[in-house]
Amino acid sequence: MRLLRAVSLPLLIFAAAFAVSLARAPGATPIPTRAPGGGVPFVEPTTDPAAARMLSDAVQAPRRLSYVGRISTIAWGADGTRALEMAVDHRAPDLTRTWYIAPSPVYGNYVIERGSTSYAFDMHAETVTISHYPTADEDDIADASNFGLLTTNYRAVPGADDEVAGRHAHTLSLVNRYTGARLQRIWIDARTSLMLAKERYYANGSVAFSSRYQQLAYRSVPDALFQPAVPLGFKTVQGRSFGAPSSNVEHVLREAGFSASGPRYLPEGFALVSGDVTTIKGVRSLHLLYSDGLRSLSLFENANPQGGANFAGLQARDATVQGHGAKYVEDEPNVLLAWRERNLNLTLVGDLPLRELERIAASVVP
Repeated sequence: MRLLRAVSLPLLIFAAAFAVSLARAPGATPIPTRAPGGGVPFVEPTTDPAAARMLSDAVQAPRRLSYVGRISTIAWGADGTRALEMAVDHRAPDLTRTWYIAPSPVYGNYVIERGSTSYAFDMHAETVTISHYPTADEDDIADASNFGLLTTNYRAVPGADDEVAGRHAHTLSLVNRYTGARLQRIWIDARTSLMLAKERYYANGSVAFSSRYQQLAYRSVPDALFQPAVPLGFKTVQGRSFGAPSSNVEHVLREAGFSASGPRYLPEGFALVSGDVTTIKGVRSLHLLYSDGLRSLSLFENANPQGGANFAGLQARDATVQGHGAKYVEDEPNVLLAWRERNLNLTLVGDLPLRELERIAASVVP
């Protein structure tokens, strides 16, 4: 299911490809990462078998269901409220077309995802940006490889039934085992198991992000909708082509070609999932992906003097990391934090509070 994160179009291009798409590496095996206090402790899976089955079925639903619908998303952040309206066509298992309806700056734009390749059509700039990811799925739960981490770090707690887009829905709250905080609530179609809506919450319990189907119909979707034909006069732009994630992180570190660093501190429950080396705008960069099964954290680093993060067009603010100047961008639920230290350009991207990213950043380079 494509319950897309509420990100602005520039940050969607810059950050979602970093922090979201790479989190979906099919078959990735979580690699334990030691944190203060002994790393990630073993916790029994959710004690409610029915809730676990419901969650597992929701993970698999988009691979077997075809549907069309309309989605509304709203994000509440430091810079105000942002909303998106999208029409979605999905053909199982991995073809999706997303049409942007509102707000007006993105009206008419659309993205076609064919497996691991996406084609982003900007009707105003008359460009088609082609990007290659390990997987194009942007939903942060619907990934079987993260399911073990998810059920280790979160309890799935059933709630009252509801109705979404005219369909009877079961609800589950995902409660962090370490903090006791409810991070997310999801609505699941009682008949098909498709995720119909979700809400993400701040630590104080207020809603940070909401995504919900307003209309939904299950039906066959013609293949012609997913053919990325380039309109006459449009320019083709090569987007980001990410390397295939590997659980052999030692090999990836050797492949990077420079002396890399990783964080000594991670929030409870996070583990190193994979690493890869990719070239972004001619700069060879190492990417390390961490996850707790629901939230993701990406660390990018490179040794190119001209390889720092480019926040052009984004509302960047000043920060500090171990006394060094840094820049950050907030676009709920994602935060980007970039700085330079010991001849390395470093960027953290994750759906974590800025104070947590600053703490992680301070632990990256001794």
